[in-house]
Amino acid sequence: MTNHCLIFSGPMIRAILEGRKTVTRRIGDRYKDWKKGDLIWVKETFYHIGETGEVFYRATGDSNLGKELSWPGPWKPSIFMRRAFSRIILEMTADAREEPLQDITEEDCDHEGTQFYEEDGSDLIGNFKNVWYSIYGDKAPWSSNPIVHPLEFRKVKP
Repeated sequence: MTNHCLIFSGPMIRAILEGRKTVTRRIGDRYKDWKKGDLIWVKETFYHIGETGEVFYRATGDSNLGKELSWPGPWKPSIFMRRAFSRIILEMTADAREEPLQDITEEDCDHEGTQFYEEDGSDLIGNFKNVWYSIYGDKAPWSSNPIVHPLEFRKVKP
């Protein structure tokens, strides 16, 4: 078993905590050898108060000591989160695989935590496409149909 870390945005943190997100698609060869049973600790935007040991999590507005958000900032970017401050641990439920991005199905989008907004006429794949652009932009545009590694997981902690 190997330990890895991944960065997630606030909406995706909430989707993981709510049990709506059980897969993430990532670009790059570093993911191709991730195996079933590997653990992933999640990095997110946070703030740590050294004197008290309290960690505030921006995505949900709470802290590791169970208090409601009382920290106005400045927030520390997720890239700087140390493992000791991570509150979410995931376990891979399948080996990583490769597939073209545009092979994603509506069911896959649902497992990605993508929400359906009927009031604006959007569908799951369209919403996933918008999330993809917000993360990757022109680095890996939807239209280029890059090879991605779907990483399936379950929450171990909390």
